[in-house]
Amino acid sequence: MSLRNNIITIVLFWCLLLPAYGANLRLSNSALSKLIAQPTIVAIHRDSRGLLWIGTQEGLYKFDGANHTVFNSDGNNASWIPSADIRDISEDKEGNLLIATFGGGLLAWNRSLDSFFSL
Repeated sequence: MSLRNNIITIVLFWCLLLPAYGANLRLSNSALSKLIAQPTIVAIHRDSRGLLWIGTQEGLYKFDGANHTVFNSDGNNASWIPSADIRDISEDKEGNLLIATFGGGLLAWNRSLDSFFSL
């Protein structure tokens, strides 16, 4: 019976603790949110080197903590990508960043050139 009582106690503890923990969520405006032109964020990924990548329907944003780069499909942009509609961001075991786009296929990031190429 003591095992049963212990299990019930643990379950009740978690049922009471989790809602209280979730209630402490705080949302605030940051300098980062002011840099993102598109309000719909589709994907967020922090890569193995600590860079933060944010994918939206109008571009991909790279943040290193101090500087940011915007990758989009504007032909006048030095950080051009074939489709700015980002769907997913992932990283393989070798640390290669992979970006899934809508209409532009799968992209891989060339770290040395700081640019993307199609796969």
